[in-house]
Amino acid sequence: MPGFSGDLILRNVLLLFLVVLLGTALVTVGFESLLRFITKEPKGPVKYQSHPTALVTLKPNLRRKHTAWGEMHYYRTNEVGVRDDSPLCEKPDVLLFGDSNLFAKSLPFDETLGEQVEHSFNDEICSVNFGVPGYGPDQSLLRMLYEVDQLELAPRVVVFHVFADNDYGDLFRNYLFTVDAAGKLQATNRNKTDYKLRTVERLQAQYLLVRRLRDLAVDLDLYKLPADEYLSPNVDKPEQPFGSKDEALRYIETVERITRSEFENYKDGKYTTWLGDSSDFYLALNPDSEAAHQAGQLLAGIFRAAKQKSNELNACFVVLIQPAESDVAETGILSPVDLARYSKAYKRSYHPRNLTDIAKRAAESAGVDYINLFDLYEKSEVPAYASFELDKGDNHWNAAGVRIAAEALRSYIVENGCLGEEIVPTY
Repeated sequence: MPGFSGDLILRNVLLLFLVVLLGTALVTVGFESLLRFITKEPKGPVKYQSHPTALVTLKPNLRRKHTAWGEMHYYRTNEVGVRDDSPLCEKPDVLLFGDSNLFAKSLPFDETLGEQVEHSFNDEICSVNFGVPGYGPDQSLLRMLYEVDQLELAPRVVVFHVFADNDYGDLFRNYLFTVDAAGKLQATNRNKTDYKLRTVERLQAQYLLVRRLRDLAVDLDLYKLPADEYLSPNVDKPEQPFGSKDEALRYIETVERITRSEFENYKDGKYTTWLGDSSDFYLALNPDSEAAHQAGQLLAGIFRAAKQKSNELNACFVVLIQPAESDVAETGILSPVDLARYSKAYKRSYHPRNLTDIAKRAAESAGVDYINLFDLYEKSEVPAYASFELDKGDNHWNAAGVRIAAEALRSYIVENGCLGEEIVPTY
């Protein structure tokens, strides 16, 4: 019976197809599990989505568990993708823009900067934390200009956080702005679809097998980036303090070489993914370099644009400058002593204030108010950064560092009458 025979063959083919499909799935899962077991790398859920102007932003309604510094807590984003345990307040008084220090996933929400400022005013004001891990000041500006109009915000204070550790390199890696001969900010024509949010990269963020296959394809020249994009080399932070002076110097030399090349790529009109931060050792060690001068000009242009928008809103505008742990503390993988030793050995011009001075001079050039936390952190009896043994080399401020910043910000708001006379601080 030809019909019966044909049906039997079709069933066998379908059965074979299902067996092959199931077998492939099991082998793939097996390889993925084996890679995770060997590398100890966890699955990396994609927490970001594209943003119309600032490349990326955090997904709304996230809820993630975070274990750090001996404690566990959950961090959340609300319906508009900002870190908050509650919906966006109707009339925010203080808007904060910045990077992972501001977002502060290592700290419970109540210990973040915006919450600390609210508490200092007896919780009579409302703040919005627009901090995004990985952001540079250029993205903060674009996010500010977009969200203020999109969400119809009318704040009384706008805070622009700058991390004088890796934020300058972000300006080069992102290639979102240049400056003309007069120092005026100019937008570039770079592709606003970020590398990390493309299909292959999204998959590789979640699956190690995809990452290995993609890396192999890159090595074999089968997977190419567009001409104006480049992959910045990864520099893994040590999991324990350096065992010798030579180890520390080699690490500094490696990072300096990478960050110098990032600036050269920027001059060639190339950009890398926004989420590839390296410490700005090159600028700290070479404060009179072309790169340091360019970073200052870009930052001044960004401050002017943010100040202009704040003026339109009749809001106080202040830049909050956070120093790098490696410039102001002895708690991290490197210290000012290490950098001074390297500077002397390789004929550089390091000073602990080199990086914060870039932001300070940019603010003064732009005619904007600023709070430089360097002196406050240096003089504080309580360290603003956790010890290496506790945080394993995390370079973000701790709860004490946030409280110092909140107190300085509270003082600025009061002294400048930003909230009017009806709201007074509790201390």
